[in-house]
Amino acid sequence: MAVVRGTIIVIGCFLVLAALASCSQASDCLVADSVKELKVIRIGKADYYLYRKTSGFNDKASFYQLYDSEPSFDRCGKAASQPISDAYIDLTEGYPTKVVVENGKLKLMYSRDGAKPPTFDDVEIVVK
Repeated sequence: MAVVRGTIIVIGCFLVLAALASCSQASDCLVADSVKELKVIRIGKADYYLYRKTSGFNDKASFYQLYDSEPSFDRCGKAASQPISDAYIDLTEGYPTKVVVENGKLKLMYSRDGAKPPTFDDVEIVVK
């Protein structure tokens, strides 16, 4: 009886380890980032791509990101290339009302009067 029980435990452990090993080889992510293209911005003869990215499960963090070529994202929301600039949406500063693109850099303007846009995607985009 003890031998049968020991064999069952060993087989069960083997099956659990096999399942975990097969999962770790996949490109699974616990929580995928949310990525949305907001606008393609033409400056001179070059196109720039403005995205809003939200990361996290419970404590979400949102960013505006600027790319100098059209990025591709994997199923977890990770970009194949790095943004040339990003700006953290800091709600302690108020609600973002403008995204300013100047010299390849992003700068956020905030409203401190309590007014907020319906979503972070509805901000004004200004190119200087």
